[in-house]
Amino acid sequence: SHEFAQENYEIERMPEIGYQRIGDDLGSQSLTFYSGFSISRLKYDFSDYTYDEMGYRRTPNVSPYYGAFPGGLPSTGYTGTTDDAVIRADLRQEIALPFTIEQFRVQPYIMGRYTGYDDSPDGQTIHRGLAGAGVRMTTAFWHTIDGIESEMWDIHRMRHVIEPELHLFASASGTQRDEVYIFDEQVDAIEDITAMQVAIRQRWQTKRGGPGNWQNVDVLTWNLEANFLGRKPDEAFLRPTGFRGLFFPSMPETSVPRDSVNSEQIWRISDSTALMADQQYNLEESEFATASIGFAARRGQRITYYVGTRYINELDSNIASFVINYELSTRYSLGMSQSYDFGDSEKVTSRFSAVRRFDRFFITVGVTTDDRSDDTGIFFNLRPNYAPSGVSSANLSSIFGN
Repeated sequence: SHEFAQENYEIERMPEIGYQRIGDDLGSQSLTFYSGFSISRLKYDFSDYTYDEMGYRRTPNVSPYYGAFPGGLPSTGYTGTTDDAVIRADLRQEIALPFTIEQFRVQPYIMGRYTGYDDSPDGQTIHRGLAGAGVRMTTAFWHTIDGIESEMWDIHRMRHVIEPELHLFASASGTQRDEVYIFDEQVDAIEDITAMQVAIRQRWQTKRGGPGNWQNVDVLTWNLEANFLGRKPDEAFLRPTGFRGLFFPSMPETSVPRDSVNSEQIWRISDSTALMADQQYNLEESEFATASIGFAARRGQRITYYVGTRYINELDSNIASFVINYELSTRYSLGMSQSYDFGDSEKVTSRFSAVRRFDRFFITVGVTTDDRSDDTGIFFNLRPNYAPSGVSSANLSSIFGN
């Protein structure tokens, strides 16, 4: 599997059952309840081939730590692995009390999480608890200028909406990630942190569509967020230290805890053309971790494509990508993607896929080739409509709102 190339194994789930409740009303006008539960039987399924046999080369001019993982740094299994299956139960509960103070929306909340394992790197049964509390605060204000007009850029008045946000979170746990097997980053790799996120989300809106069909459109979107950690995991669990930091407001304990500033922009030049960019700055290393820029376009009712490039400082990598999607019908589409690494001056991956859309999810089947490992594979994905994964042929059209 390409997803686990850096670990050189796959994770079998035999089986995994989960259940979630999102935003339940507890019988009052304010209290809101969130709950998630899963139980899994997990097993590391190791590859029969070495990195050398798969074509990965060991680069001599990198540190011994990086050179030990020619397929990439592992994101799971780094606290140890086992040949035996591990049964894991995970339960997360959150209660929020949102209220309004004048123009401010305030949502204090408390959360608790329990994860149990019938085995661990020390050979013991582990019962892991984590408790946390936080508060989310948001507001919005705007200004409208009716006199702005441009036929060339399809601008008919302008409204600037600014939405500042503040999120504070703190948690505590008696069991840390080095005491359990790591199968999933968002379950096993969580750790108690103290964090603050300050964000400003901005939208410049205009009217498009013409007489009788006017509608509000976000012409320009610019989101800027700064993440600061008061307590975070040991540096050994944050390699590579120069990479980006991420804070996840819906589940803060799963954040990537590095001090960082992240920015993203989308300029919808027209209803069928958009320019996108993002930047992630690592405050601890005082350097850009990643940055990207891309151009997306829709031509007619069937063809949508994307051309872009992403720079990753830690890998000194500059990968250009091309993605195209052709709509056969409202239910079926064909996709192709190609990437090229200008840092290594070589083609990286090629991917051909067919997508079948349903009301709540879509199914993707296809063929992928990786020129780094001279490997070809067949893949099958089932993903909910609300859970896109990067810019792909399956979700490219979502950039234009459909």
